[in-house]
Amino acid sequence: MFRKVVTASILGLFLAGTLVSVAPANAATSKVVVKNGVLCTTANVKAKVGSNVYTCAKNPIVNSTKLTWVWSGCTEAQAAYLKSQTTYSALASSYAKNSTDTKAAAESLADVMITSINKMIEYKGNKDYVRGDTVWVKDLGYFTTNVATIAIDRTGGNTPKASNTGAVGSTSMWTAFVSTGPSSLSPKFDLIPSPELAIAERKADIAHWADAIKALNVDAQKLKAAKTLTAAQLSTLNAIPAYINSLSTGSTAASNTVTNMESNISRLKRLNSSQNTLLLAQAQLTGAKMDITTNLAMRNQACAKNM
Repeated sequence: MFRKVVTASILGLFLAGTLVSVAPANAATSKVVVKNGVLCTTANVKAKVGSNVYTCAKNPIVNSTKLTWVWSGCTEAQAAYLKSQTTYSALASSYAKNSTDTKAAAESLADVMITSINKMIEYKGNKDYVRGDTVWVKDLGYFTTNVATIAIDRTGGNTPKASNTGAVGSTSMWTAFVSTGPSSLSPKFDLIPSPELAIAERKADIAHWADAIKALNVDAQKLKAAKTLTAAQLSTLNAIPAYINSLSTGSTAASNTVTNMESNISRLKRLNSSQNTLLLAQAQLTGAKMDITTNLAMRNQACAKNM
């Protein structure tokens, strides 16, 4: 019997160290006052007062190293507050990295596309331009054809410049290009014609060269069929293969440029999609910051209860 009593006493002490059930703090028979802010001695010991559970710990809203009874609602609210801080930090870190990566990729892509677009639409005196065509002139920028046709100009007299550039609707050959911007990715994209415009003009060049090659082949066949040729005709016949080769080489290079530009357009679309994702992430970041504020207020209220 004595051994059973001792064993029961030891078990009772062990359980008391884990969860102490006490009378309400305002009960006349209560020997231990348990409520938020009341000093306690052993960390992590729990006590139950009615339906409320308290833990001997440091109250997060009290600037003190002393142990006090802390209501479970305070503990739970503190955990929610800390979790919202962690969530916000993770979102902020991810947003900052993705934003930096997207901006860097956009700046790099813009440089590549600008170089390619300029090459594709650079003004050339050996081709015709029709109303609405856009050209690039080094050190001057972009210009749009303002008249029905600007014919081949091998002397360079029709090159866009201040003297032949005016407002839309004027009689000037050219008008200054107006960007459709703005771009959410990089301000560099605000200053250039669309890549689709450059592709359209380059494809028109390729089609023109293909027609020229067909015409040269027809001319060559006619000259070869002639019984006699003058010196000039013979010279033309001999020169045709070189012309065709030059046009074919240029057409192949132009086709490769178009393919590369179409690939860059796909990259640009992906970056725009990333930008939209960043806008969504920014909204989530704002929401997470609001959660911190809300959880902080709830924690402060819960941890101050009955103090």
